[in-house]
Amino acid sequence: NTGNALETFFGFFNDLLAENNETITYEELMEGERYIRYNPGAIKFLQRSVAKNYIVSGGLREFLQNLKVARYFEEIYGTPVKQNGDKLITGIGEVMTDDKKILAIQDILRNNGRKENDCTNVYYVGDGYSDEEAMRFVHSNGGKAVFVHQPSKTDELYHYNNKIYEALNVDGIVDFCCVSDYNEETELSNILERQ
Repeated sequence: NTGNALETFFGFFNDLLAENNETITYEELMEGERYIRYNPGAIKFLQRSVAKNYIVSGGLREFLQNLKVARYFEEIYGTPVKQNGDKLITGIGEVMTDDKKILAIQDILRNNGRKENDCTNVYYVGDGYSDEEAMRFVHSNGGKAVFVHQPSKTDELYHYNNKIYEALNVDGIVDFCCVSDYNEETELSNILERQ
């Protein structure tokens, strides 16, 4: 399989199912939810948020749509699964690549009665290279790009994420860079609540 990391991974995953004539139930898919560790304050932030929040991810859309926190989002965009008539997952649909995230953002804007390049008062929160194109689009069209990272310099991904931030910020597309802590009165919470 070729393409970016997600295209390669999902291509491999799709081939495993298709070539072996296998399926996955939604219950099996959602077993992964128990391994999710949310950033501090994230769920309470979503519960108190008055803004419309969306997920634009390369991850599996149906997995994200079935998470317990999905109810706090207006819409979730991601890579779709293929399913048969019995609602069993048989493969992976068209991967949500980095450039397709821009199409998702434009869809969100249109659905909110805006022109597809009016990102005024839109805040895009991202933490990796796969967010570069979306951050650039939002920043260049009047919105804010927020790069988040884990708090500890001893975190195994801290230095890797710092390199990502530096690479993204070469062109000045990152408006804010802060710890991924959504608790009240934190820098991130204040930014997103426009305080």
